[in-house]
Amino acid sequence: MNDGASQTPNQRALSSADQTSSSPAQSQDENDTWIDRVLKLLRLKLFVALLPLVLIGLVLIHLGYARAAADERYYLLREIGGGLLISGLIGGAARMYFAWLASDFEEIKRNYENSQLNRSLGELITEVSGHTTAIRDSAKSLIALNAAEVDRVYENRHTASADISRVLETEQKMIKIIGNSMNDLVRDDQPDFRAAWSSMKERLRSGSKRYDPELEVRLLLVDPNSDGAYLRAEAQSTFTPSVLYKDVELSMQILRNLLVNQQTPHLQVKVYKTTPVLYLAWTPSVSFFQPYYFRPTHEGGAIPVLRLHSSGQTQKFSMHAELDFHFDWVWNHASVPLLDWMDSYERSWDSALRKAGIKNVFYDSKTSLERILRLIENPETKRIWLKGATLHSFFEPGRLYGALLEACKRQGAKIRIMLIDPSSEQARLRCFREFLVHNPGAKITDFDRAPSIQRPLFYHMEATINAVSALLADKSTGANVQAKLFRSGPEMFMILTDKSVLVEQYHYGKLGKMGNVAEDVPLFEYEKLTVPADSLEHPYSIFEDHYDFVWKHCASALPAHPEVGISTAA
Repeated sequence: MNDGASQTPNQRALSSADQTSSSPAQSQDENDTWIDRVLKLLRLKLFVALLPLVLIGLVLIHLGYARAAADERYYLLREIGGGLLISGLIGGAARMYFAWLASDFEEIKRNYENSQLNRSLGELITEVSGHTTAIRDSAKSLIALNAAEVDRVYENRHTASADISRVLETEQKMIKIIGNSMNDLVRDDQPDFRAAWSSMKERLRSGSKRYDPELEVRLLLVDPNSDGAYLRAEAQSTFTPSVLYKDVELSMQILRNLLVNQQTPHLQVKVYKTTPVLYLAWTPSVSFFQPYYFRPTHEGGAIPVLRLHSSGQTQKFSMHAELDFHFDWVWNHASVPLLDWMDSYERSWDSALRKAGIKNVFYDSKTSLERILRLIENPETKRIWLKGATLHSFFEPGRLYGALLEACKRQGAKIRIMLIDPSSEQARLRCFREFLVHNPGAKITDFDRAPSIQRPLFYHMEATINAVSALLADKSTGANVQAKLFRSGPEMFMILTDKSVLVEQYHYGKLGKMGNVAEDVPLFEYEKLTVPADSLEHPYSIFEDHYDFVWKHCASALPAHPEVGISTAA
């Protein structure tokens, strides 16, 4: 039988304890390095070598003292014994010193080994912890993707093209695609998409053998005139010229021909005006989604594509369903049919606004007032050209008048003021239109016979002329100010500064009985652009030229002592 089996539990425990207690010593002996073994050997040899010296030295000293009186030679023997004793003692002290140094060296060595071991263990723990965190985060990401109905992530659209094309070829009810130019779908250098597009066209063409009356396809591509397309193209041109416009125009022509000539009643194509934010190929069961952002090149990059599936269950958050909502929202609220865009010229206004330098449009009088104030108050503003019917708001007590007064005192300021000549026929017609607001059905002869109190616009003109005359007479401001009365039509309110011009169109239209005529349309601000010298399309310069023409040919200087009156010509 096994001896261990015959032992009692206590005996086995004691035996185990003895083995455990002896194992560190054994382990220590086994782990001794060659340095430890050399030190132990040196200590033993030093002890064996020094002990005889000390003993011999003591014997010689004893003999020397005992017999020195009888024989002087024993003095020499005593000195030799002293030397041996001293050598032995010094050697012993040296041995003890070296043993102490060796002990310190061993302690230093053990501390170093322990520190290296701790450092290695720490690095290992950190590395393992990092990998564990990465695995945990990856698991959480997978859980989050699964909750969002994402079942696969592709490196880019090229790697996803085969799966996207397979879905497009087999879908039987609804296909919705939104992108920039649709060039990967309609051009010939994408074999996967080319096959899918050919299949879709065959199933959409009513005269085809593969015609599927149940299939409906909706395509959205970007409006090349929109700010979103412009900004994207500008960003892509950072290193090389962008091909966005070329791609969009080519796709538009291909799709237009398909819509017009090939009997595809279930194909609908629209042009959207919003900034491109995603590529989306959507079907009721699966969709492919790729985010867009402004990139410095149009060349392919590692922008992942997510594949989402419909769980078929109603849930609070469904990315697949919300992407469908996004497509429909753009389709219904921010796009126009391709044929209307191309044939009826329903274009977005973004391109025209950029070209004209329109930087602001104000339809709120409070906001426009603040903008005008900022322009006048800007210490860099030297030139201020004003033109209007009465300019009453600029010359009645208030913030505008205070700002204009300070601007007139500015060194190098060049202020021009033009308001309508109250004695002109144009002033009479304008005042009559204001009169009609409060006196519907009146004739112009009624206006001519009406008392002055019923013609308030006339009083505004008079008050402005008096205020401007005072401004001209003031030595602190008059040197920088010029003023005239114009007799041409009051076509607009205008304030032109060094960097922009604000224009509000004048007219005779008025809805309701509140406010003044010609104040219910937007105020446009045109920026002074840097354009070629021979450019004929620069609104700032055009309005500047208009003002200069009226100033030189349709206006006269303000009289020193004006006698304000209004024409009553028939």
